[in-house]
Amino acid sequence: MKTRLIGSVAALLAGAGVALADPCGPAGCQGPVDTYHLRPITLYRQPQPPPPVPNPDVAFPNVKLYRAEIAPPACTRVGPPPPVEVFRRPPPQVQLFPGQPPQLPLFRQEVKPPEWAEVGPPPPVQLFRRVPEAPEWCPPVTRPNVTVWNQPQPPCPVPCKGPPGMQP
Repeated sequence: MKTRLIGSVAALLAGAGVALADPCGPAGCQGPVDTYHLRPITLYRQPQPPPPVPNPDVAFPNVKLYRAEIAPPACTRVGPPPPVEVFRRPPPQVQLFPGQPPQLPLFRQEVKPPEWAEVGPPPPVQLFRRVPEAPEWCPPVTRPNVTVWNQPQPPCPVPCKGPPGMQP
């Protein structure tokens, strides 16, 4: 037990020493690092809001329900589509060129300690409850019919003549 505790403390101290010895990290330093100071964060202290105030229930108008009667579909037959043509072609050439990635500037941002501000309590919350009335049935509505197109499958693909030298 004692050996594990001493080993854990030694590993913690060694890690802290390595972090202090190499401030730039594994990428290495690129010279002095600029430091920018950020604006401090404002933290607000606000007391708890008062308990919510209940109000009387409010009824909203009922929902009207319509039954839709759909007419039967109309069927239409269409001619077959044209056959699919298959072309054989090599993929385009990819042009390669050497390049160096741009240098990334390193900087450090430091935040100032937060500032505290006092604000008043929020206003009380008004609670409203809306109660729906019972739904009302209305006369049925007839919807227009749908046209269904029946088209046969296209014929099997036909190989086409490609550019010279690319024919099968």
